[in-house]
Amino acid sequence: MIKQENQQDRQSPVQETYIKPDRVLQFTKKPIIAGTVVFTILLLLVLAFSLLLYYNFKSTRQLQLKQAAYTAKEKLEKALNNSLSATKTLSFIVTSYKADKDFDIVAQKILDNNRFIDAVELVQGGVITHVYPYKENAAAIGYDILKDTFTNKEALQAITRNEIYFAGPFPLKQGYTGVVGRLPIFVDHKFWGFSAVIIKLSTLIRAAEMDSSFSSAYLFQLSKTNPNTGKEQFFLPHPEQFLSNNSVSVDVSTGSWKIYVRFVKNQRPGNFLSLILMGILFSFTGGLFVWYISRQPLVLNKLVEEKTAQVKQSEEKFRSLVEQSLVGVFIMQNNRFVYSNPRFVNMIGYTLQELLTHVKPEDFVHPADLEKINEEHDHPFSAPGTTDQYTIRLINKNKRVMYVELIASDIIYENNPAVIITCIDVTRKMEEEKRISKAVSEAQENERMQIGMELHDNVKQILAASLLNLGTIQHFIDDKEIVSDRVAQLKMYMDEAIYELRRLSHQLAPSLDSSGTLAEKVNTLVKSMLASTKLKATIEVDTFNGSLTNEIQLALYRIIQEQVANTVKHAMADEINIRIRKNDAAVSMMIKDNGKGFDLSTKKEGIGLENIRRRAMALDGTVKIITSPGKGFELLVEIPLNASS
Repeated sequence: MIKQENQQDRQSPVQETYIKPDRVLQFTKKPIIAGTVVFTILLLLVLAFSLLLYYNFKSTRQLQLKQAAYTAKEKLEKALNNSLSATKTLSFIVTSYKADKDFDIVAQKILDNNRFIDAVELVQGGVITHVYPYKENAAAIGYDILKDTFTNKEALQAITRNEIYFAGPFPLKQGYTGVVGRLPIFVDHKFWGFSAVIIKLSTLIRAAEMDSSFSSAYLFQLSKTNPNTGKEQFFLPHPEQFLSNNSVSVDVSTGSWKIYVRFVKNQRPGNFLSLILMGILFSFTGGLFVWYISRQPLVLNKLVEEKTAQVKQSEEKFRSLVEQSLVGVFIMQNNRFVYSNPRFVNMIGYTLQELLTHVKPEDFVHPADLEKINEEHDHPFSAPGTTDQYTIRLINKNKRVMYVELIASDIIYENNPAVIITCIDVTRKMEEEKRISKAVSEAQENERMQIGMELHDNVKQILAASLLNLGTIQHFIDDKEIVSDRVAQLKMYMDEAIYELRRLSHQLAPSLDSSGTLAEKVNTLVKSMLASTKLKATIEVDTFNGSLTNEIQLALYRIIQEQVANTVKHAMADEINIRIRKNDAAVSMMIKDNGKGFDLSTKKEGIGLENIRRRAMALDGTVKIITSPGKGFELLVEIPLNASS
């Protein structure tokens, strides 16, 4: 409890609670009743706390189940989204070439690049005409899916939506249970058929990591409403275990599925029964203690006096601490200031007398923030029950706008409810966050512009040349020599387009490519970034034999990408050296150029170097910069091998 200076001599409310001897003597006549009352109250508190512990444990478990379900959903949808590119590739072949002679070649490449796809199909009209691999799926050839009332509803749904739709799981003609993703193909605005991918049920479960090999803590179930019967159908063992309140479920819209998840074992909060037994023992001890104390009024009265003196001493210490605090502190009752420490007075610009007499929150709180707070709370600065923490803008007496963080707590002040509020000036922090957000947005826009220019200047031109060759082939279709020459040109252009797209995608998402060494990835990156410059690069990368995690590799890759871009744009260098070394506990990287350099003491670091520092710090790494005007730039990065993001 905090009081004003002119109120320090008032009698403490605690002092008014001294136990009068005559009252104590009356109370000691019924010590059994006093002990029983205390025992009952303590027992109720223990039971309430135990119940709260149980509900908190149950809520935590439900949250864990939801997180596991959403994780499985994300992984399932990621695997299904990879299937979309496969079906679009097949659709492109049919719509562009009106032929399927390269089906096996394209299908093999699709399966090689998608480990969660088991087979690829072409369906002309409603009849399956091509399938790969053929040997395992030959039984499906000639099967008309649109005439089979068991499967045609979901196929027709794909045509109606004009987008990929995943049907199943259901037994396939091939002899196994699987999911079929069908993308409708329209040629000259007429339905031609489907490009389809098949995913075995076991593959789908593995992709979503819903089997026991990935987690021993959870059990998963996959279900779907059967379009023919309208009943929910389960595809994993023991569906009855998921019909209770011990499981949670999420919907997967791509295939109208539902994922259930529950714990393998039902558990109770640790030491729950022990806590209750200890609580009963504590309650009994408390009742016995009160019974004993009620028989010793003089001792109790002396104890109260001692405790009152301690409270008063603590109050004085607390007041001294608040008065010297670097954080603003004030107390409000009925929307009026009744106390303020010097720090808050300095922040707001009004005198203490002005603050305690006529100044109100609406006089210095930004109107927009005051309206927002009042919508959420009825008199937030004075009403009991306020325990919120929020950031608002204040306008001090000198009209300076500052951002502050307020933390409000209920107290009893002068025997009446009040709110004590701490006020922390976070103006510099907010301004810095705005600057960083703006810089990040600009960096993202620049990256998008660069991607657009890459696609426009390279891939678009290659495709335009390919289109001209296709026109020539169409015009001289009977001239085998010209057609053969143009087809060769087309193949060359397609190879160039694939290379450009692969180069661009590798720069954007190198972590997707698990093949290849770090040295190969770094060489490919630097080569692509310096292709249009005269900058010469020397690259030395140690062999890590798999001890380097994907997180560390990605961080090194992005740091190199960021720094090479900085060198190309700003350094005016003609040589750059990149060296990555490994020791027993860490990996170190050096990037050095012979450019113009700059003065670190006068030039503020840009968003590029700031991003480099953040990537290294996220993995407990360090960054050191050595540069000066005319002497080039050297970046030294060290990341522990056991780093985890």
